[in-house]
Amino acid sequence: MSAVLAASRLFAHDGPNRVQTVSLGFAAAGAHLASLMVLITTGNGENLGVINVASMSSWVVVVMMTSAAVRLPVLQLMPIVHGFASMVVLAAWLIPVKWMLHLRTEPEVVVHITLSLIAYAIMVIAALYALEMAFIRRQLKKRRLSGLPAFLPPLMTVERQFFQLLLVGLTVLSLALASGFVFLESMFAKATAHKTVLSIMAWLVYAGTLYAHYRHGWRGKGAVWACLAGAFLLTLAYFGSRFVQEVILRS
Repeated sequence: MSAVLAASRLFAHDGPNRVQTVSLGFAAAGAHLASLMVLITTGNGENLGVINVASMSSWVVVVMMTSAAVRLPVLQLMPIVHGFASMVVLAAWLIPVKWMLHLRTEPEVVVHITLSLIAYAIMVIAALYALEMAFIRRQLKKRRLSGLPAFLPPLMTVERQFFQLLLVGLTVLSLALASGFVFLESMFAKATAHKTVLSIMAWLVYAGTLYAHYRHGWRGKGAVWACLAGAFLLTLAYFGSRFVQEVILRS
């Protein structure tokens, strides 16, 4: 409902209704959390199948973005954020996938997973900002000012928040990688080496983008594509092979 109502007013002069969108978003996040508790918590441990992990990631994104929408001009992104989360919740119920862990006896794994989920969520939000930035820049270059909704924030504001998100996301991603190397013994084992390598590649892409921005003033199309490439690498690292193994090959 939040996604549909926000989308229906996306090109209205004053944009989506903030109170309506935020209220429905928080209500949905509460129901989403209840769904996660039912699907993940079992008597035999925690079910962290790939779709449940995707649902956890989308929940973190929803909470962050809905909280930000209380004050920041991000309502234009709510149709994507809330719409995607609703589809993931539905998929988690329709496509049951099991991958059991016993997190109660491994608190260090909980730390690594939590940091990884937060890092991924921040970088997904940064990717949404990158797309918004590209859209505004394209409209300005073509002088289609009438095609820009009046409630959209200025390009410089979006750009500043974009690089701030990248910096925060890179910091959390660094902590996630560090916790993996400290707490886990299988970062380069055969089954997980690809995840580690792809995550490090994403880290290098983000770090290079931030270095080029703060050192040489790099921005624009190159930064957008770099951010999207980093998000793609992280998605492959977190979900790529597991989705094939747990969903496609078992179907």
